[in-house]
Amino acid sequence: MEHSRDSDLPVSRATVSVPPMLGLGDVVYVRLVAEALAQTGFVPDVIHCNITLPVGLGALYLKKKLGVPVVLTEHSSDFRLFYTGTAWARVKARRALRGVDRVLPVGEGQRKMMEVFEPRAKYVTIPNAIDTNMFCPGTNSDRAGPIQALTVLGLWEHKGIQFFLQACARLPEQSQRALQLTILGSGPYEKELFDLRDQLGIAGSVHFLPGSRSKAEIATLMRECDFLVHPSLREATPCVIIKAMACGKPVLATRCGASEYLVGPASGKIVNKGDADALAAGLLEMMDDYRGYDASRLAEMTALKYSYEAIGRRFDEVYRELTAP
Repeated sequence: MEHSRDSDLPVSRATVSVPPMLGLGDVVYVRLVAEALAQTGFVPDVIHCNITLPVGLGALYLKKKLGVPVVLTEHSSDFRLFYTGTAWARVKARRALRGVDRVLPVGEGQRKMMEVFEPRAKYVTIPNAIDTNMFCPGTNSDRAGPIQALTVLGLWEHKGIQFFLQACARLPEQSQRALQLTILGSGPYEKELFDLRDQLGIAGSVHFLPGSRSKAEIATLMRECDFLVHPSLREATPCVIIKAMACGKPVLATRCGASEYLVGPASGKIVNKGDADALAAGLLEMMDDYRGYDASRLAEMTALKYSYEAIGRRFDEVYRELTAP
């Protein structure tokens, strides 16, 4: 058990690692969670857990044992993929969702998916928060040279970068010369994407920045770009989109079950996922329109919805509702 302080709050952390154990790992996890909490001698007013399995089951056990309400935040990009693989997994996931007092999906698309899976749960959508002191507009400058587009995501097949590369290759030659695209990220699909870029003959306009970067470095890259591109095939709530908008940058994104709830006419463009032609058309439109977005207004509206303070108030409302006498 580790004890520390985050700001003015005392914090205790216990690390629990449980192997799959033929599907019984969740049961063992529940017992270990109870033992870890007993070591603190602490009875909370609210238990807030993250992800449905196995954490939701452990929190549900503590709810019965301690008699306190439980809130569950789900972060999965595709709930069905993570929790419906077997009949046993579906039983456990449904039990956790309907047993806790509130389920907090991080996006509207995710909420709709979860409501179909377990309609008896009580859902309240609360998105992820971002640091709007770090992700904020920079100084305005009329930079010379090519238009700069940025993509920040893991190099996985479901992130849709292969369609983005194909879209870049379908741009007219003049547009390719006028646009520089930077892809920041790493992952198991890296070699395939590098090879695809070279096969398409777009290495002069598409550049990879492999590896990870600090949040401060990513914020700098966002402030220096002209717009963000997010071609993903599935998401829960892509925080990178929110961060770019907080920097005052418009976004070209795909209709992947999440981005379409974040990006509107005042903040960018939405195209169909997995469609290179649609992405190419979106890129051409964004190249023509990106200067027309109100960067200050976009950053202000994003901070009002997604800052730590704004999301903290949303959590506080849920906590107070559940603990009211």
